[in-house]
Amino acid sequence: MATILKGILGGFKGLVGTVIGSSHRDQEVMRSRPKKSSKPPVQSQVDQRLKFGLMTDFLGNFSALIKKAYKPANPRESPMNSAVSYNLLNAIKGTSPDFSIDYSMITISNGQLYNANSIVVTPLADAEVKIDWAPITASDENKEIMDQDKVMLVFYSTGQKRFMTFTANALRGAGTVTVELARSFAGSPVHGYLFFLSPNGKDSSPTDYLGTIQLIL
Repeated sequence: MATILKGILGGFKGLVGTVIGSSHRDQEVMRSRPKKSSKPPVQSQVDQRLKFGLMTDFLGNFSALIKKAYKPANPRESPMNSAVSYNLLNAIKGTSPDFSIDYSMITISNGQLYNANSIVVTPLADAEVKIDWAPITASDENKEIMDQDKVMLVFYSTGQKRFMTFTANALRGAGTVTVELARSFAGSPVHGYLFFLSPNGKDSSPTDYLGTIQLIL
């Protein structure tokens, strides 16, 4: 059953015969009802579905961060769709059907802010991780503004298949941040990611991969 959105002459939402009405980005859209195919999918279609499911499951865990930090090249595309497309092309490895994620190539953000320079990651006792980076040089005319960029961190435990995110625990100008991860993350590799978010939340830096981290208890 369809619902008329704006009176009898307006758009509609739902199925009417062989036509489906919907709304997308404040535009009313009408399309034909898709036909079911009796043909079995070819191997390339099966592979693409496997990769797509793998990547959407992974990136979906921090979709809120991607919404803030990933800037689609096409303004009509959502940040998540754009991030999935990019990571499908660049962060999947293996051969069918044994595809896996290349964690070193994952991109969560892709803005115009500066990356962190000279990153050093140091595991500490009690499952803490210390991250240092070089400060912006005093000669840069935008130093005072960039020093206020917020530090955003994501950690993924391959053993626990769990994520931890840290937002705004430090600013770029501090040059360092220490965070405490879950003790259950110890014993299996942990992948880390860092990027900066501008104070107004409208821009970000590209993602820096922090490498594989072994926690210390």
